[in-house]
Amino acid sequence: RLTWVLPLFAEFMFKFLRRLLIALVALLVILLLARNVLGGWIAERAIQRLTGFQTHISQLNIRLTRPEIMVRDVAVRNPPDAYREHRAMEIRRIEAVYKPGALARQTLHFQKLVLDISQVVAVKNASGEINLHRLQSRAGVANRDPASHASSGFQIDELVVSIDETLYFDEKRGTSQPKVYRMNIKNRVYRNIKSSEDIKRIVINLMLEKLSSNLVGLTTQTLSEGIKTTPNDMIEKGKSILNFFGGGSDK
Repeated sequence: RLTWVLPLFAEFMFKFLRRLLIALVALLVILLLARNVLGGWIAERAIQRLTGFQTHISQLNIRLTRPEIMVRDVAVRNPPDAYREHRAMEIRRIEAVYKPGALARQTLHFQKLVLDISQVVAVKNASGEINLHRLQSRAGVANRDPASHASSGFQIDELVVSIDETLYFDEKRGTSQPKVYRMNIKNRVYRNIKSSEDIKRIVINLMLEKLSSNLVGLTTQTLSEGIKTTPNDMIEKGKSILNFFGGGSDK
């Protein structure tokens, strides 16, 4: 009985495997062609989940010949129900060199990450809430547990940060034109970054360094006294400086 069953079974398996391989190749081609669209979609939602703010990426390119990702023109937007000014941050360029082997272990390991920020837009709304403080609170939700940092599977060997300028809108006072503060922060290098929370603190620290040195000398005094500020201290100092932009009083 098997003399006629085996050839039929062999032919069926051959056709099945051939069609399966064709389908897998077609799927691979589709994924390769659509990798930038899919990558941009995933990146937008990852940033949105981290910050709570809507994010749009204009261009993302995942290179095939080497483990590099290029991102251009990232726009982080304020919640429209809370702020009239829609901008929160404009990132000109993100360049990442990653280790492919880490992805197989479901971890993110970047050999180098370049973050080129063209604008940070601080907005105080009609209720007196500053958007950057909300951004801080939302971004900190995923990193509140210090124990989770060690097991988050996140590593940046070298982080390079640039910030061009900060804009400040005071919607509570009804001003339509922003105050512009030139940061001129170019290619600051940080090493051994362990979490996205560390990136957030670095950006805030750089802003405070520039703003406080120009306005109230806060950072200069802190460094000269050898005081180490905590993340909460940095947030509170940031709030006080932003309040200073609006005249120092909400009354």
